[in-house]
Amino acid sequence: AQLAALLEAARGTFDLSPDAEIALEAEPAHCDRAKLEALARAGFTRVSFGVQSFAPAELATLGRLHTPDQARRAVAQALAAGFPSVSLDLIFGIPGQDEPSWRGSLAAALALSVPHVSCYALSIEEDSVFERRQRQGRFELPPEEEPLAHMEIAMEVLGAAGYLQYEPSNFARPGAHSRHNLKYWCRADYLGLGCGAHGFVDGERYANRGEPDRYLKAVEAGESPRASSAPVTPEEAREESVFLELRKVNGLSLPGFARRHGVAFETAFAAGLAAVADLGVLYRARDRLCLTRKGMLLSDSVFDALIHVR
Repeated sequence: AQLAALLEAARGTFDLSPDAEIALEAEPAHCDRAKLEALARAGFTRVSFGVQSFAPAELATLGRLHTPDQARRAVAQALAAGFPSVSLDLIFGIPGQDEPSWRGSLAAALALSVPHVSCYALSIEEDSVFERRQRQGRFELPPEEEPLAHMEIAMEVLGAAGYLQYEPSNFARPGAHSRHNLKYWCRADYLGLGCGAHGFVDGERYANRGEPDRYLKAVEAGESPRASSAPVTPEEAREESVFLELRKVNGLSLPGFARRHGVAFETAFAAGLAAVADLGVLYRARDRLCLTRKGMLLSDSVFDALIHVR
């Protein structure tokens, strides 16, 4: 009911496009048919489930609340509720995960006929439960080549099933890509509303207060709830174009880069381009620079080289 009320308030405040994508994330353990049907009726058009794995042992390692059966049921109920698009997230690089297990999770996702699948490598955030376990020697990530092999398997399996990899971590059937995701990769403006939210408007990035009590006090007093804000410098803007725009399957427009930043991409990142020239990670398609299949696999390393090699 709160989500429906928030959406209604947004409709009354902003000029929303009639075909706006209105997305939300969901925890499979907390969903039921009635709740999902109510959200679809309220006007939400896309729901993404943090499934992560269909292997019980891997879900336990990640500390997830749901079972594989709960995940299957939640996704099936969302499809039955009439959401135009349903997505699920999978994680690879989990300690103890092997190739058969990873292929099993991919097969389980395909069996549900979802139009969108995201595949993310497990990362360890600072001061997280996983990071503390890692310091204690109780949580060890696999060697780097294993996650790379798992990502290559995802590209092979999902590609064969008709999913387009439109960004290194995201796969969609034709027409089912996430417009929400693409706004970030295109460096489009977005409003961050709510406690702890981040936004990007008119070349400035900002973050709202992350403590609920301080956020609410500021809003109730008619004050800005922002904790920080800073304009993006010209150098930062050029670097953002590398690791945001270049990650799209159709790559980065070289004339567009020059118009926005006042310098040719080849000039701004000449040393980085030279460093990766013989690695087979980039190719030029007319006036666009794109990642190759190998580049998609190694995208973070490619971006790092382009930006930091001087």
